[in-house]
Amino acid sequence: MLSNLIITLLSNHRDPINQNRPNTLNRAQIIRLLRESISPNRELFVLQEEICQTLQELEVQGEILASKGNYYCIAPPTLLANSREDVTGVKFRGDRAYLSLAHECLNSRNQNRDEVKIHPRIRTFDRIQAKLDPIGIRLLTAEDLIQRLPSPQKPPKYVLRCPTTLPDSSDGELFGYEPLPHTPQENRWQPVIVSQVSTLADRSLLKLTKNRHYQNDRYFWYEGDEVYDLDRDVAVLAMFDKDRETNSPLRVSWHTSEGKLDLRDIYLPLGYMSYLWQLSGEAEQNSRIRSVPAASRSLIEPAFQKLGCLLV
Repeated sequence: MLSNLIITLLSNHRDPINQNRPNTLNRAQIIRLLRESISPNRELFVLQEEICQTLQELEVQGEILASKGNYYCIAPPTLLANSREDVTGVKFRGDRAYLSLAHECLNSRNQNRDEVKIHPRIRTFDRIQAKLDPIGIRLLTAEDLIQRLPSPQKPPKYVLRCPTTLPDSSDGELFGYEPLPHTPQENRWQPVIVSQVSTLADRSLLKLTKNRHYQNDRYFWYEGDEVYDLDRDVAVLAMFDKDRETNSPLRVSWHTSEGKLDLRDIYLPLGYMSYLWQLSGEAEQNSRIRSVPAASRSLIEPAFQKLGCLLV
């Protein structure tokens, strides 16, 4: 229910002059506006937590975009096909102002105009794309998404522009990333004493946390004698780069016979999560255990190969 309310809210929140352009809302505004649509009996704290979790999940799904300062916007309208050869059922993601138009444009087979899985009467990828391009809807395949995924790398120079200082220990617990072979991802973060950072053999990637969960963490990168703040995705890509550099690939549990991908306690760059969420569904009422249909299983391995992971 919350997912649909948030998607509808952000899809309807548009520039008053240019209706083609959706506007942003910050988290506090979203919570305030949703409270008006939800039972007043819900405790505010519980509702806030649920909304924050739902916003994170929708960002992973590719439905919304997030920026610094906890601002959110509906994602551009996109149709996703498994491949150029398989367009029997394409999935709509993003701005719902375009959903009915997509159904109309593709002459969907007696479907309700609010269904996000569209079955077009047009049977070829190029013809569907030619119909969608003029109305501003992208048509992408899983292979397109893989090509757009960033490769593991050290933080680029343009990110390392404004040096900062490390917070003291009262702000949280500090960890340094050490890619130990055959260890889970979380165990590769080793505790560090702030005053001893300068003595570490490898102090390049650090994390300050209060509860050992990524969404509330701060990341830092040492370059020479300077330290820099990193965004989460930049830090996670640097983490996988260190895995590859030390030949310590992360092992990911992949039950091919059941089509289950276990991502509990594994944190990936947001683009990779979005890609995997497009190809899979929630299993066992746990969004971090993904159920991958047979038709999508061959598309899973290339993403993890790009990150340098081992599927086991």
